[in-house]
Amino acid sequence: MTIVIFLNFLMDLDCKPPYHPLYSISKLSLMNKKTLPLTAFACAVQLPTASAAIIAGSDFSDAAVFNAAGGAYDIALTSTDDPSPADGITVNDWVFANAGKFQTFDNNAQVSMPSDLVTKIDGAKNDPQPAVGTSPDGYASVSFSITIPETQSLDLTSVTFDYRNATDGSAVRWLAFRTSIDTNLTFSELGGARPAVQNGNVDLSGAAYQGLTDTTVDFHWYAGGQGSGDIDFDTVVINGDVSPIPEPSSIALLGLASLAAMRRRR
Repeated sequence: MTIVIFLNFLMDLDCKPPYHPLYSISKLSLMNKKTLPLTAFACAVQLPTASAAIIAGSDFSDAAVFNAAGGAYDIALTSTDDPSPADGITVNDWVFANAGKFQTFDNNAQVSMPSDLVTKIDGAKNDPQPAVGTSPDGYASVSFSITIPETQSLDLTSVTFDYRNATDGSAVRWLAFRTSIDTNLTFSELGGARPAVQNGNVDLSGAAYQGLTDTTVDFHWYAGGQGSGDIDFDTVVINGDVSPIPEPSSIALLGLASLAAMRRRR
């Protein structure tokens, strides 16, 4: 119990000189001259906190900077982007299934889109729109995954993307989404006709998407509808908070420091 309280104290420390502790220290009755060495030590090995970032994405451009203007159209399987390489999370390649794929460059797909390079998902021809909560098995899809190492913990927050029908006509087309954490679809919407743009935003703040470590998560998009079933598709962004997981030796060291502090105050 002492170690748990001490670890909570570490997360609340104000580690700016002269190491003024917050309320947790008063709970331990350590507000005396013995606090300073302990607090200084704790600040030196303080547990890292979460940082919000774009975890992964794809802008269908080979430009060096994610979602920046310029570059050439890129729909290779390797065209996924890792905007935060220092977070330790691996962004894996695109995977196509059930005839789903990206199409070659189309000038019409670029009109009025926020980004300068837009792709099209080759969807399932004449397939009806699937409902949220139903299985997407058998539908044309494109997907990629991220791999979180055992040294990191990821709390997903959202997935965003731009989309619309790959036509200015009245054909009814749709785009759907799920992750590998979900059994069934969590997003399914009809596309609008060009040149209007729709902004997909899937909330991933639920408990199932939190504390992910030593695992791989897939992100699947499904498309289809009347005629060709094609959907304009662009600027995929996976958002989340990444926290390094402390080494067991670090936790043990902090626990020993806590016990030593408690001994001294007796």
